[in-house]
Amino acid sequence: MQADDDEIRAAGGYDHCWVLSRGETGEPRRAARLTSGDGDRVMEVWTTAPGLQVYTANQLDGTLSDPAGRPLRRHGAVCLEAQHLPDAPNRPEYPSPVLRPGETGRRRTEFRFPRPEAPDSVR
Repeated sequence: MQADDDEIRAAGGYDHCWVLSRGETGEPRRAARLTSGDGDRVMEVWTTAPGLQVYTANQLDGTLSDPAGRPLRRHGAVCLEAQHLPDAPNRPEYPSPVLRPGETGRRRTEFRFPRPEAPDSVR
């Protein structure tokens, strides 16, 4: 992980909410695309939410294990959480997360796993 940013260095990785263009939308749009180093696996996050929290397992140190007994190590995972913007109830310029009595809140988030694109030489 490149630590050329003071906030990234201070947090030991990413723990940031990214503001998505167009804010809150009626239909999901792509907020993130992750591709494995070998290009064999792809995951996309599509959402109607105005923000995407990205956390890179900065505090894991190997003392916890997954159900199979494998240690959970620092930066061994990435978490993507569609959400409202931090401090939104106190920021009138942000989309409001407040629901009044009788109102219904709806958000949609999809995790898609498209086929990896073929290498340029195969197309």
